[in-house]
Amino acid sequence: MRLIGSLSEEKEAYVFCTFLSKKEGIRCSYEAFVDKETKKHAVRIWIENEDDFTKAKAWFDRFKEAPQEFYLQEEPAIVSHPPAPDVAKDIPPERKRFRVKVAMRPPGKFTLTLTNILLIFCVFLFFWNGTQRVKMQEFRGHLASELEFTPLERVTLFDYPHAYQVLASVLATIPSEDLKDAKSLKDLPSAERESIEQAEKIPSWKGLYDLFVKMKKGDDEPPPPLFEKIRQGEIWRLISPIFMHGGFLHILFNMAWLWILGRQIEERIGVMRMALLISVIAVISNVFQYLMGGPFFLGFSGAVVGMAGFIWMRQKVAPWEGYPLQRTTAFFILIFVIAMFALELFSFAMQIFVKSELSANIANTAHIIGGLVGMALGRLPLFKRRAA
Repeated sequence: MRLIGSLSEEKEAYVFCTFLSKKEGIRCSYEAFVDKETKKHAVRIWIENEDDFTKAKAWFDRFKEAPQEFYLQEEPAIVSHPPAPDVAKDIPPERKRFRVKVAMRPPGKFTLTLTNILLIFCVFLFFWNGTQRVKMQEFRGHLASELEFTPLERVTLFDYPHAYQVLASVLATIPSEDLKDAKSLKDLPSAERESIEQAEKIPSWKGLYDLFVKMKKGDDEPPPPLFEKIRQGEIWRLISPIFMHGGFLHILFNMAWLWILGRQIEERIGVMRMALLISVIAVISNVFQYLMGGPFFLGFSGAVVGMAGFIWMRQKVAPWEGYPLQRTTAFFILIFVIAMFALELFSFAMQIFVKSELSANIANTAHIIGGLVGMALGRLPLFKRRAA
């Protein structure tokens, strides 16, 4: 392992190491450090085989004279490795401290990162909400649990329209014994059934899909009010749906991807910018999902697709940042979104042409918009990798 020189920017180091590796077959790596004289960050270039030193040094001198000749298009990212163990022991402490970290941190002691905090918080809400659902079924019956939202869902859903507040009030007046014995609305006494049906007829926003279906059926009622609770000041609802999940597989899938993608992002841009990134993706994707499908959606998947889109874009515009997202992984997420979109279109077509009540109940608008927002944010210098 031998040092051949230093450059002022990591991008230059990436381009030069890519050239040596792909065009000359010389194994090369780089690491960041702080120059003691200038107090500025710089990047050292290392080659692994000393026999390549003369050739590599000649190319390095040429690169410093005319770097524009070496800029290659669409080359895969090279992971920057630290010097070999027998060399690393002689590295001064200040150089070790500023070494570039582009590979994933190896598994080790648990740390309270933002990724882990989000994961714990989502799991906690999942079990809390599940406990409330079980208690509702135990004391009010299965029908009540189908018609009502849990107290936690009422607070965290994107919106909780007046129509559903009325429905909850009506259900509260029905004796628990009647609800427990009923398997469906038909099993309730006529007066109680009619009061529930009247509450369900109160206009509430269910999305542009629902509005279009009603128009095709000849329903000329004016559109119901939008953003009811948010206009009353409950702005946390813009982001809160991402922390809630509807089933075990739902939360397992989302938390697995949060753990995989979140660690990559947090290690490179830090806690505050990652929090900003997720918040922007979540708010925009949630708003579009609400406009298209109504307020009753849950899950982190829109943010997950946005994070994948962000990483994919950073790999394109700044491959030297070393995000280890494989093409097969990005392809899998893309196929998932396309499949869910196809299923949603199929159910929408069934409602229009076959008069079916079939609904995919998938927040795919959040997936698509989340991915697009993530890619857009990935092009911003604000989210470039922080200095080592």
